[in-house]
Amino acid sequence: MEIYGDTSGLSPSETKALQRIYGRRVPLDRLTTPDLTRALVAVSHATGRQVGVLVDRRGTVHHVIVGDASKLMLPDVGRLRAGAGRLRGLRLIHTHLRNEPLSRDDLVDLTRLNLDMVVAVCLAPGEERALCVYYGHNFPVADDTSEPPFRTFGPIPYAKARDNPAQIIETLEQEFARAARARGVTAKDGRAILVHVCD
Repeated sequence: MEIYGDTSGLSPSETKALQRIYGRRVPLDRLTTPDLTRALVAVSHATGRQVGVLVDRRGTVHHVIVGDASKLMLPDVGRLRAGAGRLRGLRLIHTHLRNEPLSRDDLVDLTRLNLDMVVAVCLAPGEERALCVYYGHNFPVADDTSEPPFRTFGPIPYAKARDNPAQIIETLEQEFARAARARGVTAKDGRAILVHVCD
């Protein structure tokens, strides 16, 4: 079970703790679980580094990643899903060492990799416990707008983080598919295709 990212300086016990995270499962209707949160927070607190996982929609952990104090470098996740209106089918759940919102790097990963969601669990200062959660997801916007192609939420107190990713993702994919169909009726040179149906 490979640990991705910056593994230099990890002790054998920290490496084993990270490998055990592969056995965790995260239901699609949960931002995170108490077991996963405890495991991520424990290693993050011990190492002073961000720790994260990429989880699919079945709840399986595909990658366990270690970063530095401020960011993660995600591994190549390939093309797991394709097609108009489809998100990648992976969520990034990771720690932030301070009570800070999603970073620019988090949002770049979210949009460029077309992730289902990015979740940041913030550690309480100097303590081995989760304080709050931030999360973000992609959002369809018009091509000619300056509006960002994502939405972010938080801080949400950890004990009250009950948002349902399954419902959010289902709604988003429907909206992305509608937006893709609407764009599909415009020709490449910008001309619109007019269809008239008569009885």
